[in-house]
Amino acid sequence: MEIRKIATLLGSLILVLVFTMVFFAVADSTPPTISVGDGAIAEVGSTTTVNITLDQAPNGLSGYKITVSVSDPSVAEITGVKFPSWATMNDNSTLPADSFWMKAVDLNEEVEAGATDIDLGTLTIRGDATGECEIDVAIEHVDDDSGDPINPSVSPGTLTVSGTPAVFRVTPEGNVLADGAYYGQHFYSGSADVAEWVPVSEVVEPGDVLELDPKHPGHYRKSRGPFSTLVAGVVSTNPGFVLGADPLTSDFGHWTPDSALLALIGIIPVRVTNEGGQIEPGDLLVSSSTSGYAMRWEEKNDLPPGSFVGKALEPLTTDASGVILVLLMAH
Repeated sequence: MEIRKIATLLGSLILVLVFTMVFFAVADSTPPTISVGDGAIAEVGSTTTVNITLDQAPNGLSGYKITVSVSDPSVAEITGVKFPSWATMNDNSTLPADSFWMKAVDLNEEVEAGATDIDLGTLTIRGDATGECEIDVAIEHVDDDSGDPINPSVSPGTLTVSGTPAVFRVTPEGNVLADGAYYGQHFYSGSADVAEWVPVSEVVEPGDVLELDPKHPGHYRKSRGPFSTLVAGVVSTNPGFVLGADPLTSDFGHWTPDSALLALIGIIPVRVTNEGGQIEPGDLLVSSSTSGYAMRWEEKNDLPPGSFVGKALEPLTTDASGVILVLLMAH
């Protein structure tokens, strides 16, 4: 009788051991998952943050490279990323963007074998229109401490943008946007010129004298010769007031090789040469033989109508060329 009880007890223990081994074998076979958190933005133009997490690293984590994207670029844009403290070496492609890559390496082996809920990064996302979109991850590689691939699955996140566009808002980049007109008793700016976005037919730089480009109607180019009657203004360095948006991108603040901010009036740095003689404050300036440069107008020469660039506020007495402040005035 006692032998039968002992046999029954041993059988029960064996079953428990078998079930335990099966349970842990199944648990160990569950593949890791990279999850993107959900986000909600209550007002268009505002931002939120979402986390990217690896749920487990049975053999540790040496590093990763992934691409993150939003499924509907009209709804949202990724504006920033913050890497975790363990990612002592990290990099990412240009932001803001609708899709970008990010990579990190665990040089100090802080993510050990068996680690769970590993932070891969935190995204900052701006809502651009009401709606919903996915935040997805494409994996290039995720490696364990031995350099072997981990091959996790991906669980995308969902971003919901609600509300209506604010009539007055300040973007994270510091741009102040208003849907209505501006009325004010005073307007103060850190710079002293008024500029407008214009298309250009060649690469230009701040301080360049620009003229109309007859070969490309509606575009501007660097001035081509002395006393040009096509001169239109100077490429602004840091305008105090900007008119309109970039005609090519409809963007208010991004410079492209095909557009420039043309200063129309005010005080601005201008590239000049001493081709017409030493420049003193008060001298009238015209275009020179050097493309994109202004020079002093000598009174003995006739000043063709429309060739006036501005009035020098600083001297250029010794160097052959340089940059001086010039007062641009309406022709």
